[in-house]
Amino acid sequence: MDEKEIILGIKNDQTESLEQLIELYKGYVVHIVCLVLGASASREDAMEVVSDVFYTIWKVRKRLDDSVSIKPYIATIARNMALKKIGSVKKHILLSDETVLRSLESPQQTVEQNEMFLLVREALNSLCQEDKEIFLRYYFLQQSVAEISNATDLKPSTVKTRLMRGRAKLKKLLKERGFDYE
Repeated sequence: MDEKEIILGIKNDQTESLEQLIELYKGYVVHIVCLVLGASASREDAMEVVSDVFYTIWKVRKRLDDSVSIKPYIATIARNMALKKIGSVKKHILLSDETVLRSLESPQQTVEQNEMFLLVREALNSLCQEDKEIFLRYYFLQQSVAEISNATDLKPSTVKTRLMRGRAKLKKLLKERGFDYE
């Protein structure tokens, strides 16, 4: 069964499809959670976060989009939940629809930060799937070029080039929209 069929099954309340999704991505989620939690967390804490990730997917199953890969969405949920577990969610801007920017000083800043967040997400979504994965691994999962190279079977120089092009594309999009951050 491919990922699209699994997502359709989950959306139709089929627990077997959730079990298949867990089988498919459990190792991936464990890896992300362990990277974020580091050595500070117990195995039980890590497994609790992993379970919470798949529980969250089940809770929002009706809103899943079967036309795109769920892998980046799973990575985002795993990262956010692991950060929440260690109490550092306030230090990061999270890539999820439920993001609330609360630590800002004024409504104007809130609007600007939300616009920036949406533009960054739009720019990420405009990248091809492979480049998007590289960008997310590097900037949001904080993986090194070597780790990304090993995980994607790309040369380190290719990973660096794709990161450079992604940054340029992001910068161009933000500049076109009036956000000149230099």
